[in-house]
Amino acid sequence: MKKQFLRIVVFCLCALALGACNLPNRDKAPVSTPTVVDLVEVIVAQTLTAMPTEAEVEIITPAATATEIPLPTETPLPTAEATATQQPTATATNTPVPAADIITGEPGSHFLHVYFDAINRGDYASAWNNLTYAYRLNMHDNLFSDFEEGYEDMDLCEIELSDIRVLTDTGSYAKIAAHYVYKVGADCTGYPYDFDAHFNYDATQQRWLLDGLTKR
Repeated sequence: MKKQFLRIVVFCLCALALGACNLPNRDKAPVSTPTVVDLVEVIVAQTLTAMPTEAEVEIITPAATATEIPLPTETPLPTAEATATQQPTATATNTPVPAADIITGEPGSHFLHVYFDAINRGDYASAWNNLTYAYRLNMHDNLFSDFEEGYEDMDLCEIELSDIRVLTDTGSYAKIAAHYVYKVGADCTGYPYDFDAHFNYDATQQRWLLDGLTKR
């Protein structure tokens, strides 16, 4: 009986010792190492969060507002006394009367000849009428006198043109290249230039107008 009791005591002590070995360590928390599967799940979750869903889209239509309809007003009856009609006052303009030499037809070498032939013979009014309004305004404040004085101050003899060719024609814009020789002064010294002439189609006048030159 005593031996049996001792065996029981030894067994209990061994059991307690083994149980103590299996108790968790309260001082240190268990460390879990993230696996590749965990990382992929995080990336997938972030991707799905960033993508909008159809349920999040909300189309807001403005509410219809009542439009106030003005009431008809009574038309006043004419008085017995006739009122004097104000006559338009004459205003001084700096634009010459349209001349006969205007640019017509499709873009070609004659566009430049019409304009610069008028310049060569001193018919600045005809040349002015072949310019766009934007060019007149930007370069001459829409003053024909300023345009005319510019050529007169140049002391121009003539302008010779050669090697004329159409570079661009879109139906509303055209660019025509040419070689120019400006002859000026008492001895008519020549100064060569290569210019691109820019033309815009004016739908109101139904013809092409020169919008300026740029140096090549």
